[in-house]
Amino acid sequence: MTAEKFVKEFSKLQTSGQQTFIERTTVYPGDTVVAEIRLSSPEQFAGQLKEGITFDFLEGARIIGKGKIQQIVNNRLRKAHP
Repeated sequence: MTAEKFVKEFSKLQTSGQQTFIERTTVYPGDTVVAEIRLSSPEQFAGQLKEGITFDFLEGARIIGKGKIQQIVNNRLRKAHP
């Protein structure tokens, strides 16, 4: 699968999750933060994630933030290297 096709397919996946901000209790629009995100449906992303992938935070259909995967803790989510 090409990187472009992977990004298009990944971008169609949506799930809810719990985010915990690292060393922050409050976040304001425009802030850049580091957060740990626990996916509500990790099985939906099994074998599909890798460090460096960017993604959008949605509230309904509205994008409210952007993120970038820095580290994957659950190895079942990690995309296998070809």
